[in-house]
Formats: sequence, C-alpha cells, structure tokens
Amino acid sequence: MKPFGHLTDQSLARNVDGGGDALTASQRRHLASCEHCTARAQAHDAIASTLSRHEWADVEVRRRPARAAAQFAPTAALSGALVVLVLIGLRVAAAGPQSAPSGPPIVASNSPSQPSPRSSASSEISVPNEADTTVAWAPDSRHLLLAGADGTRLLDSAGNVLLRVGTSTAAGWLDDRTFATWTPAANSASFGAIALVTLDGTSTALPGDYTFEFVGSGRGELALVPADADHPAGSHTFVIWSQGQASKALEGQPLGWSPDGSALLVSSGVPQLLGADLELAPLSLVEYPSLRENTIAGLKADPKYTPAFSADGRWLALNCAVLGDGYDCGQAVVPTAGGQPQIVARQPIGLPLSWLPGDRLLLAASTYPAPGPLQAWSATGVAAARVGSGSFGFAAASGAVALLTEDPNGGTSEVVVTSPTGASIATGAGDSVFWSPDGQQGILRPSDQAAPLLLVTVP
Repeated sequence: MKPFGHLTDQSLARNVDGGGDALTASQRRHLASCEHCTARAQAHDAIASTLSRHEWADVEVRRRPARAAAQFAPTAALSGALVVLVLIGLRVAAAGPQSAPSGPPIVASNSPSQPSPRSSASSEISVPNEADTTVAWAPDSRHLLLAGADGTRLLDSAGNVLLRVGTSTAAGWLDDRTFATWTPAANSASFGAIALVTLDGTSTALPGDYTFEFVGSGRGELALVPADADHPAGSHTFVIWSQGQASKALEGQPLGWSPDGSALLVSSGVPQLLGADLELAPLSLVEYPSLRENTIAGLKADPKYTPAFSADGRWLALNCAVLGDGYDCGQAVVPTAGGQPQIVARQPIGLPLSWLPGDRLLLAASTYPAPGPLQAWSATGVAAARVGSGSFGFAAASGAVALLTEDPNGGTSEVVVTSPTGASIATGAGDSVFWSPDGQQGILRPSDQAAPLLLVTVP
C-alpha cells in the first residue's frame, strides 16, 4: 500500500543518491515541512551500514530508481513501496453519512486528451508524469485513476481524461463506478477528507478525518484509518466503510483486499524495527463481513511492501518476510485458506511481486547487474520455469510481462513488454508498469519525468 501524501521510499533514496537534487519543487517543499519524511530520508542515508551490522548475508538491499513496490494500488494498485507511519491520530467515524456534504471540486474535461500513437501497442497520455503518481485501475478495467500532486484524474481505457479532482492527492476504487479521493487538511500532510465520487462527477464527503492509508476492495468496501490525536504513535485502528456505515473499530493497519473482497490483509501491532528502514509485524486475514480475524501463524513481514494476491485469491505473496523468530528476510507465499507459509526466494528487498496465470509467482533474476533469467515459482508444485531476461518484471493476468533491465551505472532502465506468447509488443525507458486487472492494458511510467506516460495495450 502506498503511503499517500508522503514521499515514497524510492524517491527519498534517489534524492539521497543524487545529493538532494532528485526531487521536484513540490516534493522538496513537502520534505522541508514534513518531519516524517525528513526522518525517513536520514534513515536511507544510514541503511547500508546499519544492515551490515545485522549480517543479513542472504539479503541484498540497494537503492533503486523510483518504482511501484507492486501493482496493488488501493484496489489492488495501487501499483506501483511503503513505511509504517507515525500517525498524528485516529478518530473512529462510526456515524453514517451526513446529508450530502460537498466534496472536492471536480472539473469535467470538455475536450478529452487524444493519445498520440507511439507504436501499434502504446500511446501517450497527456497527464503529468510524476514519480509519486498513484495509478489505480477500476476492477472492471474500463477506467483508471492517476493521482498526483496536482490532483486526481479519471481516464477511460483509451487514455482520455474524463474528470479531474483538483485538490485530491490520493485515490482508489470503491467499486466499478465509484472511487474514493483523499484531500489533505490545510494544517496537516497526514490526515484529511475522503470523498466518494461517481463516474458522472457526483461527489459526497464522508464524515470525519482520515489518514491516506485507505484501501478499496473494488467490491463496495473501504478500509479507512480515522484520525485521532490520542491514539498511541505507531499503532493503528481502522474501520471498514460499506453501504453508508462504518464497522466497529479494529486493531491493525489495512494492507490489501483479496480479489473477491472477502478478506482484508492486516498488519497487527507496532512493528519491530530492524535496522534503519526494515520492520516486522504479525499479519492477519480479516474475513468480511464477519470481521473474524485469522492470524498467519509463524510469519512476520514488513508491512510497507505491498502484498500480492493471486488472481483466484488462494495465495498471498509477501516481500521481506521471516519465518519463526529468525531475521533472514525473503519472499514468502502463504495459502490463504490456511497452511504453512514458505520462503520461495531471497531476491532484493522491495522488488515488485506479481502473479502470472496458473498461480505462478514472477521472481527477479538471480544475477545482478547483468540481465538474468526471470523465474516463475509455481504454487501447484511445478518446477520454476524461465520467463524472460531482465532485472525483474511486472506480470499481468493475461500472461503478458513487462521485463525491466536496470542500468548498473544508475542510468535509465529499459522496459520490454511481451505478449503472452513471448512476442515483443512495446519498448520504452521506465521504472514501473501498472497492469489493469484483466491484464490487457498497462501504464508504463518513464523514469524521466519529462517523458510522457504510455498506455500499453496487449494485442
């Protein structure tokens, strides 16, 4: 789950590597006024030496270009690495909706942008390319949201801008026809107002203030973290908003919904700090609507790295997880119906996790910096198979894969998008690809913010 409103870990690490010149003007202003992001920036500068004292021999940690930790935006996005925030507060808003309070200003696009073809499989999108832009596809893959510093835009699947919410900096989907936006309060970067917006632009504000850590199921529910100044720092309380009502307060940090909306992954308690930027916490699956909590036994994971459910919801992939009382962090797979978690790889921490059809988890190359063979671990017991060549990849439900090869000298990363048959359908320079739920389209985000976002379509 991306920490909406704050700078991403990748942006902060890139800024440290670049001597403080890698952020945009708006990002620098945020960093100067935000104690939370300032502390994280300082942590990035010390992470390598701190980890060496823990002797994590099997874990490679290195700074990388900005990218999505995974494609789980608030639906399942939102796409695109995370920290457990020291919250200003939590206030449970259990009351029903007020009588049609006005939401943020919404502007309809009278002349939608027309993407100019780059190739037969990709087209440009006339929306600013920002390193911290949230990309969230609707559950039915017919619309998408792009949320950044200058507001949230609603686009159709052709890349045309339909609506703009000018004050919102975070967004996610309630269902196919309704999305949620978050607008920070005037005196805070950590909490603000959430509004529900329909495809025709109708907006209704939810009562109360919330942090930007909301997660939409795409099935009619929102997991919300209310703001309450009396809540202990580092811990969380959340509610589930559905059909105009909030559930009872539940302990934990919401991380992501299963594909069918029947369960919510939750991080419980205050995470145990390991080094400058690594944390471990127990995880649970909260069933909905019963709210029964099922703890994942024998495992802890860093909650800031986005989880990845398989398309059928039977499997859950976690980044930076440990079994038992160990400190040997790796990538874990958990059967959601119950069963023993297992570590399936020890690839670099923070790389995206994504699933190919047939419950195959795409893993990074074993060799760095030279491009190596990407492997697909099979949940059904089939031996790992080679997928393609690159540093790591973003898999789509259709079987398409975006293979990304990093420049070992810190230059531009190259992306090759292949069809389910392995044919190359698009190429570009970028660091992230955000696939639609059906896997037929994806947003390629170039690392060069002067370059346009690209909409890639699988033939």
